[in-house]
Amino acid sequence: MDNNEEVWKDIPNWKRYQVSNKGNVKSLNYNKTGKQRILKTSLCSMGYPMVCLSVNGKAKSKRVHRIVAETFISNPEGKPNINHINGIKTDNRVENLEWCTQKENIRHAVDTGLFSATGENNGMCKITKADAMEIKYGHQGMKQKDIAEIYGIH
Repeated sequence: MDNNEEVWKDIPNWKRYQVSNKGNVKSLNYNKTGKQRILKTSLCSMGYPMVCLSVNGKAKSKRVHRIVAETFISNPEGKPNINHINGIKTDNRVENLEWCTQKENIRHAVDTGLFSATGENNGMCKITKADAMEIKYGHQGMKQKDIAEIYGIH
């Protein structure tokens, strides 16, 4: 298969839809007109492209990377998560996706600099390491709520 060739496959358990190796999803009977149409995506709160699929009048939002992986990539170890190898959540090409565990997914994000979970590098960090040391050793005898107020934390 040519790497530039777009290959379409039926989406398992969704008769009226197909997905391509490039991460496109299409309806085979768009609005019951009998016409085929590539579906527009929207981003979920986590930044992943989603499409809305429907069967028997019931609509369901599905993440595109999951549809691509479930359709094109075998998962003999039964791993539950899908990793974007290049770290770009909107790049849902088959060659950019792989099945993984939650631990493997987090390790990949840390190793590639997409996520830093510790210390001042964590986006949720409220104080610096120097502040923490000062809180621990520099405010003897003060009440915790008074120390917290100084640093604007709880």
